[in-house]
Amino acid sequence: MMKRILSLRIFKGLKNFFIDVDLQYEISGTQENPVFYRINSEYDLNMDNQPDKIEFFLNGTLNKRNKSPYIKVNGIKLDIYMDYTYNGEVGILDLDEKDGFIELAYLDEGPSGDPHYVFYRYNGTSLYELGEIDAYSLMDGQGHLISGFHLSDVQPVFYSAWYEIMDNRFVKKNHDLSEYIGKSYEFNGGEAYFIPKDNLNDPLELRWEWEAIKNFEPTTLKLLDIHIPYDRTLNFYLVEFPNGERGLLYFWIGD
Repeated sequence: MMKRILSLRIFKGLKNFFIDVDLQYEISGTQENPVFYRINSEYDLNMDNQPDKIEFFLNGTLNKRNKSPYIKVNGIKLDIYMDYTYNGEVGILDLDEKDGFIELAYLDEGPSGDPHYVFYRYNGTSLYELGEIDAYSLMDGQGHLISGFHLSDVQPVFYSAWYEIMDNRFVKKNHDLSEYIGKSYEFNGGEAYFIPKDNLNDPLELRWEWEAIKNFEPTTLKLLDIHIPYDRTLNFYLVEFPNGERGLLYFWIGD
């Protein structure tokens, strides 16, 4: 079987694929402290040449105790789970221009500063959830999405996994990383953790204290190996710096 390789050159941020559609907003509360957002629009979602009536009802920042959000298309209502939205951001977009569907999405800020989009599809008779992905993800309009957590922290950028739509759900596909080992990459510097190679234990013991963070200058480094403990997240790199120092370079990824 031929190995799938996606060219990152054609991938862009999700919002680049939002279709310019008239969205009518109703806000309960104030713009600064919304209780909920009701967003209405019309668009042909299943390409039958008939406009579909779309309604989002989303939690605002003051609606965390009375959650009743939903999405409705042509009277078909689907209750959804979300934490809250600051501004009621929604999108109508085409994840895969070959499949004959246009998708819906809303932005959920998440429980602790982890914004993500949740995607839905209407097929003419049913409305269902495809899945979710972080707000820093990329897509190509050909049915492939790459999470920001699966993109490298060095340049040129590479990826560890991607998502495709299969049986009406996002399905993760793992990407072989062996071709990236042993090559040199540009590191933009900034705050990161570093454990010298001689201090690495098996099993790996990571430090997450704020006082352990170091500030690095931009540099070129050699990638010796990639450690992926879970979910294909690209965050732990065994590297060699120009001065010959080797160790594990990794970054804060939230709680």
